[in-house]
Amino acid sequence: MSQSPSSLPPISDAMQTFINTMMEDILVDDQPFENYAPRLKSFCEAEGIDYDNLEYDLLDLIEIFHTSYGSPDSKATAFGMFLVLQDAPTCYVSREEIDKIYNMKDSKTSFC
Repeated sequence: MSQSPSSLPPISDAMQTFINTMMEDILVDDQPFENYAPRLKSFCEAEGIDYDNLEYDLLDLIEIFHTSYGSPDSKATAFGMFLVLQDAPTCYVSREEIDKIYNMKDSKTSFC
C-alpha cells in the first residue's frame, strides 16, 4: 500500500505542521485519530494527496507505535522502533519528529 518516501508528492508547510501536531497529540496524549481525520482529509483534497492511502499508513504507524512503546521486551521495543522509522516517511513524519515524540512520551511517562 505504501509509496516509497522519495515518490511521495510534496505537501505544504501547513499540512506538515498539522500532521506533526496530530501525531504528537495521538501518540503522546492518546487523542483519537478520528478527531483529526476530517481536517486531514481536507488537506489531502486541497493538495492532491491520496487520503485513503495516507490514512492507512498513519493508522499502521500509530498501531506499531502503541504496540511496541514501553514493551517489557526490549527486543520488541527496538524492533517496533525500527518499524516505526521505516513507516514514518510514507506518512510525512520525519525521523526527527519520531525522536521528538518518543522523547515527549518518555517525559510524560516518567512524570506519571
